[in-house]
Formats: sequence, C-alpha cells, structure tokens
Amino acid sequence: MKFMTLNPYLPHTLNLISMLGFLWRLSLLRRLTTRSHLIPLFIALITLWLATAAQAGSIRPGFDAFELDRGDDDNYSNAIDIGFTVNFFGENFNRLYVNNNGNLTFGDALSEFTPKPLDSAGLKIIAPFWADVDTRHPSSGVTKYGTGTVNEQTAFGATWIDVGYYDSKVNKLNSFQVILVDRSDLGVGDFDIEFNYDKIQWETGDYSTSGGINGLGGKSAHAGYSNGRDVTETLPGSGINGAILDGGPNSLVANRSDFSFVVRNGKKPEQVDERISLEPDGITSVGGNHTVIATLMDNISKKPLSGREITFEVIEGPNAGYTEKVRTGGNGQAFFTYTVSECAGTDKIQAKFVDSVRNEKISNLVSRTTVPTAPVARITVTPNPGIIRQTVNLDGSSATAYCEGGSITSYQWQSDDGQVIPPNAISSITYAQTGTYTITLTVTDNRGASHSTSQTITVSEPPPPVASFVATPPSGEVPLTVALDGSSSTIYSGGNITSYQWVSRDRQLSPAGAISSITYTQPDSYEITYTQPGRYEITLTVTDNLGGTDSMSKPITVFRSNQEALMDVLGGEGFTIEERAISFTTAEGETHHALLSDQITSGTPSADLFNLTSTPIADANYDGIEDFLFTYPSGDQQVLYYFGAHLGPALGALRHYFKQTLGTEEVIINRDGSILLTIGNEL
Repeated sequence: MKFMTLNPYLPHTLNLISMLGFLWRLSLLRRLTTRSHLIPLFIALITLWLATAAQAGSIRPGFDAFELDRGDDDNYSNAIDIGFTVNFFGENFNRLYVNNNGNLTFGDALSEFTPKPLDSAGLKIIAPFWADVDTRHPSSGVTKYGTGTVNEQTAFGATWIDVGYYDSKVNKLNSFQVILVDRSDLGVGDFDIEFNYDKIQWETGDYSTSGGINGLGGKSAHAGYSNGRDVTETLPGSGINGAILDGGPNSLVANRSDFSFVVRNGKKPEQVDERISLEPDGITSVGGNHTVIATLMDNISKKPLSGREITFEVIEGPNAGYTEKVRTGGNGQAFFTYTVSECAGTDKIQAKFVDSVRNEKISNLVSRTTVPTAPVARITVTPNPGIIRQTVNLDGSSATAYCEGGSITSYQWQSDDGQVIPPNAISSITYAQTGTYTITLTVTDNRGASHSTSQTITVSEPPPPVASFVATPPSGEVPLTVALDGSSSTIYSGGNITSYQWVSRDRQLSPAGAISSITYTQPDSYEITYTQPGRYEITLTVTDNLGGTDSMSKPITVFRSNQEALMDVLGGEGFTIEERAISFTTAEGETHHALLSDQITSGTPSADLFNLTSTPIADANYDGIEDFLFTYPSGDQQVLYYFGAHLGPALGALRHYFKQTLGTEEVIINRDGSILLTIGNEL
C-alpha cells in the first residue's frame, strides 16, 4: 500500500534522488553535513519536489468512467458510443475507437505503436499524442475515457494520466487528453476538439522500430488530425526530436491553450487560438483615473477580434473588486478606466473573455501603483445657515489619510471671528452676532503631511415661533368647558418654547364674570369653563428661548339651552314642561296647553344668543288654532302644537297625537291639563 500511495510521485522521487546524488558527487553535501546546513537544504529540495509533483495543469476532470486493460501494450476499445453525432470530414459518426497509443479513430481501431504521418493509417484520426504508450507497469496510469460536459455542452473525452512508454518504462511520464464537444446547437454534426496537456517527458518508445533510447529520440510522437487520405494537420514540432517535450521549442504544455479546433459543416477543423493581452504595466501616479487597454487577436490569422465582450477586474489592491464589461472595437481593443482611490498601494488588473470554443481566456496581469498622498480634510457644518446663540456642530471625522497605515493625528479648527474651537474631530461653535463666517479645518497625518479646507456659514436672527392651538369644543350650551391645546405651536430647529400664556376676553361687556374657572393641565394645555352665554375670544401667546413671541386668537360661542330659551318666551306663572307636554298660565290667568315636536333641524347658532325666534305656521295639529315654529340660539328648530286656553276642543287632538306618535294604549287628559299615558303594561 505504501508503494502504491507514492506511485504518482515516483518520477519526481527519482529526479530528487538524482539531484542529491549529483550534489554529493560535487562534494556539496559532504561540505554541508552539519545539521544547521543540511536540514534547510533538505527542506528546500523536498518543497521543490512536492511543488513539481503537484503542479496543476489543463487536463479536464472526469471523462474516466471506463479504462483499457493495462495488460495489453497496444490495446484498443470496441466501438464506443460517443453520445452525439460528429460530422468529421463530411462523414457522420456516433461511434469511435479509443486506442492505447494516444489517439481516437473512426471506422476501425488502430494498434500501430510507432508514430508515423497521420494519414498513413488510412483512417480518420484525431491524435493528441500518437506514440508507443505502455501502461503495463503498475506505476503507470491507464488509458481512460467517458462522457461529461464542457461549458454545459455534452462531451466525450479520453485521458492518459501519468502513462509510461515501451518497454514498461516509468522513469518519464506523460499526461494528455483529447475532448470532443457537441456543438449541435450550431449545426447538425458540428463539434469542437480540445487537446490538453499537463506534462510531456518522453516522445517515443524504446522498441527497435521506434528507435528511442530512454524515451527520447528516434521516431518522435505526432499530434494532430487527418482524414486518412489527403488532408492532415499536425501540431508544430510533431515528429521532431525534442521539439514537443517540456522545455522544447514547441512544448505542448507551454502552448497548451492554443490547441482548440472547431469543426463546422463537416469541413476541415479550424484551429482556434484567440489571445488577450493587457497594457500598460507598472504605472505609478498619485490619484486620478487609470486606463488599461485590452487587445484581442486571432493568433493564427493575426487579425483583431471585434465586438467581443471583455470583463475587466481589479483583483488585488486598494481598488480590489472594481469590475466592468466592455466590448472590443474594430481594432480589437477595449478600454477600462476607473477612478483610483486616495489609498496608497498597488492594484493588480486582469481581463478575460470567452473564445470561440467557449473557453475562458485570461490576460496577463498589469499593475498600477498609487503613491501615498497627503490627507484630505472634509467638513460638515450643521445647521447651515444658522442663527445667533444656536450651537453649530462641526464634523471633520470624514477626513481621510492614505490607506496603508495612514491615520489623522491632529484636527485644528479656526473661525475668522477669532473664537477658540476645541481641536477634536467633532466640535462646535456658537455665534452671538449675525453675519457670514468662515470655518477652516486643518488635518495632519502620522507622516506630518497636512491639508486644509474651509466652509462658510451664514448666521441670522431666528424666525419667531408660530402660535397654534385647538379649542374643543369651540361652541356649546352653558355651562361650557373648553379644552385648550397649544402643543401644535412650532419653533425654529433647535429652539424650544419656554412660555404659553392663555387669555380669555369678552367680546361683549355683558354678562360679567364670564370666566368662572381655569384649570391648569400642562404647560401647553388648559381648560376653561364658561357659565354665561356670550361670544368670547381665547388668545395664546408663546415665547421661545430667544425671546421671540407670537399670538393666535380663536372665538368661543356660548349659548343658553333650548329649554331656558323657551321658558323666556313662554314665561308666565305655573310654567311646567314634562317631556314635550307644556302647560303655563299667563298673567291674565289664562291656562295654555301645547306640545313640542322632536327637534326637526339643526344649524349654526343664531345671531341673537339670548332670544329664540317664533314664526307662526299653519294649523299643524288640525285643532283650529295656528301653531308656531321656534328657532333656538343653538340653531335647533321645533314645532309648537298650540292648543290655547280652550282645553275641551284640544283634548281630542292631544289624545290622537299621543296615540299616533307614542303608540300609547290609553290617554287620560285631566281637567287640570295633566295627561296620564298608558304605554303597554306600564303606567
């Protein structure tokens, strides 16, 4: 188990051992055998070994559900369902063969191990690395394949991870992959091809026909595609010793982002090599705007790519997180301008776009450095404008220093009237005279740099308060208690009302003593009670903390009750009124009887508060006697059914009235004018 755990790192372990042996032969280790020197060196070498062994690459994860038998050197799969249809050189395929020696073929399998020109096989072929792959050694990876997705599109892939070479050699390992991506969204049979590489350490097998020695030289690997007849396209360096190895002039790993192809309408695959570059780099300035330029270029045709969307982003630094999407113009360029913050530091800027095969391409990083700037003083003055003897608040806390380690160490305030202002971030001042004043704040940072800013404030006399109150109710019968509420009075911002004075005055001299009681409830509220009818005036005078005053007056109307007003008119001796039945004796000794109707209307009090008005109307109760309409001071109206002094003729009318209006079962009218009613079973 231990051996198997270390399998992925075996070639790197061998490299490490070789390096240590080389250093020993140079007598370096023998001179550094003390613990203080040997241990740090060993740690550095181990770190380098792990970093090399764990290096990330462009191999896509997945596509490994199935694998070829490692026991057969030149093995191949049966015809495998791709999962979609590809139109390759005008012929539709939905099956293919995965061959152990680094290629895919259509129509038949291919066991040939010595790399040759791709059309020599006589098969349609897609080869990321056609050479003598040998997976029989336990430390070698195996050929795996399966389906998956790429950019949300169905895909098929074959992957060779850490595979060795003939004859069961694993001192050098290769990792590579081929992906076919369904693009039927564009057209039937359309697809994309990707060649992905992580490491290429050997280029041929050690079999005699391959001519390799220790995986190098001889007949080197071929990579590309062919229709098996007359159309072949190979990657640069194919078949050339050392060219496509790691570190070679045409290294597949170094150029792995360039090996994408689009296949449309069954035509020859077209290579997609779209690149993005960003400039300028290493700019240093103080604040302001910064512009970077992205350029998109087709690296094959050398033509600019216009109309493409580029995403710019500040990925590191004081302005990190700032991003913007811009489309390229006709020259393939897009411009990104952002406002640099006042903070010192270096921004790292990057751009990216999605190429024609829907792969995300990322640009080089460029930097933009902002040097530390002086602090920036800022003032907030409230209120502005202000008023005399009012506190003016001064806030300088929004002043800023450069970001990395900067701080404000001093706040100095000045007013051009010579007042001394406390030197705090938040302070205040009060002006006793009207005028326009200038306030200046000077801030100093921890590096001794300073900055000043000024602001003017206009100070004027304050506006007076505004008196306002509510009287509830504003009119009514005696005795009338009126609640007075002056809390709706207003004052300038920051001021307060210090006094509420209430006065009630008679508009008429009579009757005297109109105010019978005043009850204090709170500073802005009172109650006042009137016991005599009349028209009165309530006045509220408010005073603020600066001595300003204002007054407001409202009328109060007090009138007698309807019953009192009626008694005044009818007068006489022996006046009685029970409910709506009335009896009274005049000065001449005549006894009169009448009946009041329910209130029939209401309105505003009449101009005469002390007397009701009586208006003759027709004979409303059909007793042969004219009746009257009374209008009271309150505005109420009632009909008086008048029966006069002759009781006899009126008795029948009264009985009829009570029975019809009150629903009485029995009406007894005595000779003295009293009336006895029986309603239901009650007397």
